[in-house]
Amino acid sequence: MRIIAETRIPVKIKFSLKILLVIIIAILFISIFYTGNVFADYTVKEKKDIPYVTGSKSHPEKHKLNVFYPEGKKNCPVYMFIHGGGWKKGDRKLYDKLGKTFARKGIVAVIISYRLSPDYRHPAHVQDAASAFAWTYKNIKKYSGDPGNIFVSGHSAGGHISALLALDGQYLKAHGLSPKNIRGVIPISGLYKIAFPTPGKGISRRDKKLMPVFGKDQSKWDSASPITYVRKDVPPFLILTGEKEPRFVIYQAKLFCNALKRKGANVWKKEIPGKNHITEIRSIGRSGDKTSPIVIKFINEESKN
Repeated sequence: MRIIAETRIPVKIKFSLKILLVIIIAILFISIFYTGNVFADYTVKEKKDIPYVTGSKSHPEKHKLNVFYPEGKKNCPVYMFIHGGGWKKGDRKLYDKLGKTFARKGIVAVIISYRLSPDYRHPAHVQDAASAFAWTYKNIKKYSGDPGNIFVSGHSAGGHISALLALDGQYLKAHGLSPKNIRGVIPISGLYKIAFPTPGKGISRRDKKLMPVFGKDQSKWDSASPITYVRKDVPPFLILTGEKEPRFVIYQAKLFCNALKRKGANVWKKEIPGKNHITEIRSIGRSGDKTSPIVIKFINEESKN
């Protein structure tokens, strides 16, 4: 009779295999946690230059938006992005890579343009954002989006506009909607309190730059400040700043976050590691992107609530 010897795996190898298995599980968990999809790389479809305002009062170029959406997925969360540029420059056409980045991860991206200063002053910018949101709410199902799951975001001036849209209800009310129709708000390095001149020191250089946007009557600037409208019953907020932002931007974010917290609002504030005011947005979809994973994580978490 032949006796077959039992093959034994050394204890050290067994232990190493267990560690490897734990590492693989951890990597998969982190992938789910941050993107909501382990193999999240959908084919991206796009539709550009869609007018969201029509008629004689529409702007031929700025009242348009671009949509990027994942092929083969339905009822996706929606990320409506408002560009920065000091309310004076910028355009949706600069953010194709951002739109495609979110669409690959199963999130519909709506990138809007809006009328710019000095030709147009506040509240034209936020009125346009409200019109774009209304279009999105009514039409996004055609592009795989869920109208009950729209997140509003913006960078710099767009951060200000997104926050004001979500807090001052008059702009959405004009379209039969309200801030309750916004699932979450993600302002990135925005301005939340329009500055006033220091008593006895005249008008600051920063304030002078804001006059073509908000007008010379600074008594009205408070109504353009998102911080004026903080309260408890607002959509969830994720307030982002880059680690290397100017001190004034970081101060504004802390001021706004603390004001929301005091009212009992659902708010988080996070810092984007190693990024400044420019790289925090330009790096999206590129090597070293640390912004989109934070945003995607927030969207996926709040979408499930």
